[in-house]
Amino acid sequence: MTKEINLKEILHIMRRRIWVILVSTLLMTVAAYLYSHIVVESPLYQSSARILVGAEAQSDNMSTLMVMIKDPTVLEKISQKLKVKKDPMDLDQDITASNIDDSHVVLIQVTAEHPSEAAEIANAAALVLKDEAASLLNFSNVRLLSEATTNPTPINPENNHKMILGLIGGIVVGIGLAFLLNALDDTVQSEKELGQLLETPALGSIAKMGKKNTREPIEFHSRAFAKETGSRKRRSQRTDSFQKEKVNEKSSEFF
Repeated sequence: MTKEINLKEILHIMRRRIWVILVSTLLMTVAAYLYSHIVVESPLYQSSARILVGAEAQSDNMSTLMVMIKDPTVLEKISQKLKVKKDPMDLDQDITASNIDDSHVVLIQVTAEHPSEAAEIANAAALVLKDEAASLLNFSNVRLLSEATTNPTPINPENNHKMILGLIGGIVVGIGLAFLLNALDDTVQSEKELGQLLETPALGSIAKMGKKNTREPIEFHSRAFAKETGSRKRRSQRTDSFQKEKVNEKSSEFF
């Protein structure tokens, strides 16, 4: 039997399976809360610097410049400019370079666990890339457009954000489970479904009665049945007595 779903039926399904939605929402919210407090992630900070390349640079050279920043030799030079040297392989994961809107401006972004460290690495990378562009690519006009500054706001989500995501995810999963359970449920839920299944119109329905409502009619019918049985028994006794009297009268007349 195919089930047609409309807005009214959707709301009915959600009300009928509201416990599924509530349990799913509660579980995922609690899971997000526990994850955010048990698995403590270090806050990450990001800073960026910009360099401007002269107009003589072609698009191919700009692409080459952005790839150069990942070269081990360039990363080693960046590490040497830092107050606290870092492994070039670690810098490879922290530094990215991109071309802003196909212009001659190269954006260098650095992610680190401390705001000051991110700004220091970004400025060191900008200076090294500026020198490498002039020496290796023969760019005559490369200059630092803007230095990186410390950004005290972490870029990874806070615990509250994770709980909100868990709440939203729980609602979505709960609604999905509610419709899945409804699709797997083959029982007849309404007069309309029964009529569609039997291909005949439903003439009526019997209202659901609680224990309190069903006890009173049963007791009433029991008392009525006992009363009627007693009345029938008394009528039967009176009839038998009357018939015996008739028989006795006829017997007296005969003798």
